[in-house]
Amino acid sequence: MMFSKTLSTEVIDHNIRVNCVNPGLVLTPDWVKTAKQLTADSGGDWQGHLDEVAREHAPIKRFATPEEVADFVVFLCSDRAGYSVGATYFVDGGMLKTV
Repeated sequence: MMFSKTLSTEVIDHNIRVNCVNPGLVLTPDWVKTAKQLTADSGGDWQGHLDEVAREHAPIKRFATPEEVADFVVFLCSDRAGYSVGATYFVDGGMLKTV
């Protein structure tokens, strides 16, 4: 969090805004590949394995899609977020339990 604050103060005079996005569980091909490997010997219910990971770690009880994270980044790059400078955003489905 301090990195985005510090860097943002260094470059704001050049009209550059710096923010940080911390994604949580994002369903990428790597997650699918790993789940398939982990469940190969036990019947291959890789989707069930991923559902269990999501239920255990994300209060929203699902993985994000890459597009959901990308949508947030697009918003931050837009004029609608023009006053956001040096902030850290957790796009994590509620995984972070502290403030």
